[in-house]
Amino acid sequence: NDLCLAMISEALNVYFDGISEEVDGDFVIGVPMNTRDESSPDRGNKLSVSLINTYSSNTSLMERLAGIKEQTNSAKQVRSGKGKAKNTESFDNLIAAVSPIVLDGLMLVLDKVKPWSKIPMIGNTGLSNVPGPRTAVYFAGMPVKCSIPMVPIAPNFGINFGVTSMGDVFSFGVHACGEIVAEKNMHYFVDGLNKAYLDLQYLVKNPGKSVAQRRTKKVDALISSSYS
Repeated sequence: NDLCLAMISEALNVYFDGISEEVDGDFVIGVPMNTRDESSPDRGNKLSVSLINTYSSNTSLMERLAGIKEQTNSAKQVRSGKGKAKNTESFDNLIAAVSPIVLDGLMLVLDKVKPWSKIPMIGNTGLSNVPGPRTAVYFAGMPVKCSIPMVPIAPNFGINFGVTSMGDVFSFGVHACGEIVAEKNMHYFVDGLNKAYLDLQYLVKNPGKSVAQRRTKKVDALISSSYS
């Protein structure tokens, strides 16, 4: 989650730079997080949504990543540890008791009423990160090479990101509202993800240096090609 959040912060920066739009703050991303106690006999899913400030206005990708990591660690401790709020358990139990059919019906009603049009925005986009199978899986006798996640667009969110894995491959899925994000500009998100991935690779191999410092010609060429 931490690495993906850092990469998405760069993807959003590259997008807004690409369309020449100035951003006056940091991007805040809603992230479903696992809060299940591994020592508990209950092995079902237990999720909570945290809002993570990506510190996107910070030019240092490593400092961004450090800030993100601090928040996600804190969020997990609060929601799954001793610092857990009393009403969180009740909310989790309530959600678990609601059937998917009832939940779908509720969402249809809310879509018609549109109460979120009167609610202030608390986040800019969402990220759903679901690990996939680590061993080979097959469809109609053929091995599945990768899977592309598709996260539905949520109310007041013009774009959503999904991440999933298949063996040693992980994939990003970027889905946007066509009325907000022009199709011709979608490539900026891919460009930003590629740039962040290469920058993180460089920083891992060259600790103590900044991305602005001289890199190998190979890395510079790869980053340049992502904007072509």
